[in-house]
Formats: sequence, structure tokens, C-alpha cells
Amino acid sequence: MNLHRRLSIKSQILILLLLVSLGGILMVTLVAYQSGRQQMEQAVYNQLISIRAAKADRIQSYIHGIQAHIETLGEDGMILGAMKDFGAAYQQLASQEITPEMVTALQNYYSQEFLPRLAVNSDGRPELDTYLPVVPQAKYLQFHYLMRNTPALNNKETPDNSDYSQVHARLNPVLRRLAATMHYQDMLLISPEGDIVYSTAKEPEFGTSLKVGPYSESSLARAFAAARQRKDRGHVEFADFTFYPPAYNLPQAFFTVPLFENAQLIGVLAIQLPIAEINNVMTGNRQWANQGLGQSGEAYLVGDDKLLRSDSRFLFEDKANYLKQIAGNGISPSLVERINRLNTSILLQPVHTQAAQGALAGQTNTGLFTDYRGVRVLNAFQPVSIPGINWGLVVKMDYDEAFAPVTAFERQVMLYAAGFVIIVTLLAMGLTNRFIRPLHTLAEAVRQIGEGKKDVKVEDEGLDEIGSLSRAFNQMLDKLRIGNEELRLRNRENEALLLNMLPAPIALRIKGGEQRIADSVASVTVLFADIIGFEDYSRSADAEEVVGLLNEIVSAFDEAAERRGVEKVKTIGSIYMAVSGLSIPSIDHIHRMVSFSRDLMEIIHRVNHRHNLQLTLSIGINTGPAIAGIVGKQKFIYDLWGDTVTLAGRMQSAKVVGNIKLTQAVREALGDLHTFEQAGELELPGKGSQAIWVLKTS
Repeated sequence: MNLHRRLSIKSQILILLLLVSLGGILMVTLVAYQSGRQQMEQAVYNQLISIRAAKADRIQSYIHGIQAHIETLGEDGMILGAMKDFGAAYQQLASQEITPEMVTALQNYYSQEFLPRLAVNSDGRPELDTYLPVVPQAKYLQFHYLMRNTPALNNKETPDNSDYSQVHARLNPVLRRLAATMHYQDMLLISPEGDIVYSTAKEPEFGTSLKVGPYSESSLARAFAAARQRKDRGHVEFADFTFYPPAYNLPQAFFTVPLFENAQLIGVLAIQLPIAEINNVMTGNRQWANQGLGQSGEAYLVGDDKLLRSDSRFLFEDKANYLKQIAGNGISPSLVERINRLNTSILLQPVHTQAAQGALAGQTNTGLFTDYRGVRVLNAFQPVSIPGINWGLVVKMDYDEAFAPVTAFERQVMLYAAGFVIIVTLLAMGLTNRFIRPLHTLAEAVRQIGEGKKDVKVEDEGLDEIGSLSRAFNQMLDKLRIGNEELRLRNRENEALLLNMLPAPIALRIKGGEQRIADSVASVTVLFADIIGFEDYSRSADAEEVVGLLNEIVSAFDEAAERRGVEKVKTIGSIYMAVSGLSIPSIDHIHRMVSFSRDLMEIIHRVNHRHNLQLTLSIGINTGPAIAGIVGKQKFIYDLWGDTVTLAGRMQSAKVVGNIKLTQAVREALGDLHTFEQAGELELPGKGSQAIWVLKTS
């Protein structure tokens, strides 16, 4: 006998209500759990992706800025003059007398100060004869400027009456201020013969030769040799981080550029890259939590040799546990001890993770992998786009911390589900008692309907009120599911359309119910770009070709805007309008827009080459306050107004020589990071004149 035939109608209705209700609760709970888990997981990845993009942009901008600066210094008249003056004065020092007292003092300095500190950071014991300077100039300079190095000597006073001291007293204060302003660890002038004739930091390589001696195989020597072999002006060479003996075997990297007078090589300028600045960029000045990386997240650089190029967060925050973790993950005890002794993981910590390998292979992606500590982490990785440097950037967060909200959400869902079960059970019992009273006369019919039936739709065959109610209930559920699905699909379509038409923050505000959107923005950067020559092309080509070409150009512009974090506002014919720092405020919106304008020039160049055209761009850029808002009801757009926008448009249309035209405000904000040229003035009705600056693109 089937169980349901042994139960009363009251029990069957109670069971039926519980099954239907609890089944619905279970389904809704599962759907809510899966949806919530996916959204939380995606939110963590989106956060890591955002931090990755910001870190990549900052480190790339920082390195590009140094490259641009040293390239500029390679053509600077003061640097060229200093190279010649220091070089000539250095040669004269060959005749200076080196007294026994000077030799003894140098031997004492190297044996008592330099070599003991170097030995701490070395695997072997450095020998005095290896590092003691040999040539007279090196002995003379190191005695007067390394051993007797004081602030006074470094700025004004001269230790002797030599020509070199006179040149040093005149030029050193200027060069030291330049290096300090740019946070360079050292700035060196090297003769074509490889002699280090000047150094702002006055380290033990000062005065020595890079062709022979203890530093002939150093990264500085390789960077010098590469720069010396170049025959083109302004070519910057980079020597990646290596252990550098003059810095007591701490990791150092160098940029070099050849110095030419006319066509003659007169020397090489070298810049010692400040590792602290790179660490500050990657660690956010050690403010990981404030940058959204929580208690376990970090961003780091890895080189082509699979070794770190920035320090691990855990070395700073919990050194003992970090050393224990890497030791347990296969790092040799000697390497762990060296990391502890040098207090750095740069060039020491190997990173053979999937994220690092993907970034070095040129991939931009996310994933759940094991990191160099043997801990499961969520990763967002990409290559660092710097010519001549193959670095990868990885942003990660421990799985346990990233999914802590998911675990809490799971517990919350279970508690809610248990509460709903109790509530539904009590309600079902109450409803059953209420409904069963008028149904006693139908008990026989209900039992007959229930005999032999195995599913909940058995009531469909009944002719009583219970059957009708069940059929209506089932139909209602079916229609509700269908309606919900249709509504969900329509909502997704509407949301996709809205996001395609408007920036994401504005779309969210409209979805939140705002009827009128109008914002005053304190600082944005606006760009207008007109495709010169497109109107002439449209007259000679058919409509399909014209639209196809314009779509190709605008699509490429849109992709470049997305890469640079720039927002497209609209296109008007062949004019493209964009803004930076509007929906997503950023402190570097001016630099992003200038980089974007260079991208536009490159895109037009590629289009011309591909289609054999002679199109050019006329670009106007301005920065300042603006008003943004939604205009229209049936067909609305998100537009931008104000003097800042008007002046950017006037800059674009100004008839001056140059493709990228900037206002005075943009020129002042960019400082010396780019090369500019003033190209006249723009008369503004009622506002006076505005200087027009042209960004030099080559």
C-alpha cells in the first residue's frame, strides 16, 4: 500500500504544501547562492584588474618619464659642456702626485669600511687588491671626494687647486640638484674611454674605468658599452637589475645615453635607477590596504629571469613568516638566508608561477593559481609595456581573504534558508488546519485521486475544489516562471543597451531612479580631434566606403580610449570628442589624454598606410572644470559643456602648424615630461587671448 493512501487528507495537504514551498525555497536559495558567489568572485577580480591597470600605467609612465628625461639630457648643452669640462680636467689629474699617505688612507678606507660592508652582502670574501683603485686619477679623486666627502665639498668648496676641483665646484651643485629633483640615486659622466669622470653620489666606482678593473663586468659597464656602440643620438639603453658591488651588492639598474658634439661621441651619461621609487609605485608607499589589496594582496614586478624586480609585501610586513613560507615552498636555505641578510627579495625571490609566466609571455588575464609562497591566490597579470624591458606585472590576493565574503555569504544563506523552512512549516500547518475543515466530506474522493499517483500533479485529474485550486496554482507558477524569465531577459537587454550608450556610473544612476542628471566636475581633460582630409575623401568615394572608413577609424579611437582610461563623449561627422577624469576621477587624467592623443596620431598613420590616404588629425586639448549631464528624453545623450569644452574645440580648429594643440593649463600641468612649442595665440571673445602650445610628437 502506498504511503499517501495511509495518510489523511490533512497530512497530504500539509506534505504537499511543504514540498512545494520548500522546493521553491531550495531553488531560490541555490540560485541566489550561485548568483551571489559569482558576483562576489567577479567583484574581487574586477578590483584586482583595476589595481593592475593602475599599477601598469604608473610604472610605465614612470619608466617612460625617466627615458624621456635622460634622452633630453643627452641633448642638453649643460650636460654636454659638463662632459667636456670634467673629461679634460680628469685627464690633467694623471700628473697629480699620489703620496704614500693618500695610498695608505685609501687602503684603510677600503679594508675597514667598504670591504666589510660589501662582504656582508656577498657570498665570498672580497679582496682588497681587487677593489683598490689603480689609475692615478681614481686614487686622487677618491681620496679627495670619497674619503673626504662632505656636504661642503659636494657643493662649494674645493679640496685642492686642481682644474678638476674648479670644474667640480662650478657644476656639481647644479648636477646634484638635478639628480635630487628626479630622485636619481646617482648620475654619472663617462668618457668614451670608459673612465667615470664624474658622479653625484661619489660611490667606489667614481674615477675608475669600466673597461678594466673590478667593475668592467658590471651592469653599468654593459649599459655604457651598449650606449657607446650606438651611432644615433638620443638612444637610451637600459641595464636591468643586477647585484652591483659599488652599492654593496644591492640590486641596481641603469639607463645610459650617448653624448655627441656634432657627429663626435664625447661621452656617455648614466642614470642609476632608484629602486626605492619602483618599490613605492608597486607598494603604494606600503599602503596596500588603502589601495584595495586588503591584508594579503600585493602587486609586484617580475623579470625575464623569473626573479622579482620589486620587493615582496610580506618581507616588509611579516618577514619571519615570509621566510618560513618560501623555505617551505622549496627555496634553498642559503637563498632564504641571503634574502634575510640583504633585506630584499629583488633578484633573489624566484617566481615560477603561472601568472608570472603568462605576464612575461605577453598575456593579460586573471586566474586562480599558487603563488611563490605556496599559497592559493587570485591573480590579475599583464606584461609591462616598456621598449627594451621584458617585465611582467602581477596583482594578487590570498584566496582565503578574497573569498571570506563568499564564506560569510554561504553561512548567511544557510541561516536564511533554515529560517524560511521553519516559517514555511508553521504556515503550512496553519493553512492545512484551515483548509481541511470544509473538506472532510471530500476525503473519499481525495483518497481515490491520491491512489496510485506519484507526482504532485495528480490533482489535475480531480474535479473538486482542491483539484481546481492545484491546477490554478500550478498554472500560476508556470506563468510566473515564464514571466520572470522574460522580465530577466528584457532587463539584461535594457541594461546592456544602457551601458552601451552611457558611462557605467551614469547608467547605474539612471537605473537607481534619478530623473535628471547634471554634474559639475572640478577638473577634467577634454579632447577634440578632427580628421582633416576626410571631407575631401567622402566626395570622391561612395557612401559605403566612406562609412566603412569612418567606422574603422572611430572603432580604433574607441579601443585606444578604453586602453588609456579615456571616455568617448560623441562623434560629430569627422570630429571625435573625448574626456578623461569625468566618470572615473583620476589624478593623471591630463597625462592619459596626452598619451591618448599620441595614440590617435599613430592610428591615423596606420590608416593612411593601409588605405594609401593622406589624412591628418587636428587635435585640441584643454583641462579644467566642466558640466556634464543627460540631454533628451526619447533619444538622450550624455554630453559635456563649459568654457573648458569650448576652448578645447577652439584649440582643435586653430589654424597653426602642429597636430596636437594644448592650452596653457595643459602645458603647465605636463611640466617638462614632453617637448612643446608655442604656436601663437587664440583670441577668445570677451576673454582675451589664449596661448597655443603644440606638442612635439617626434
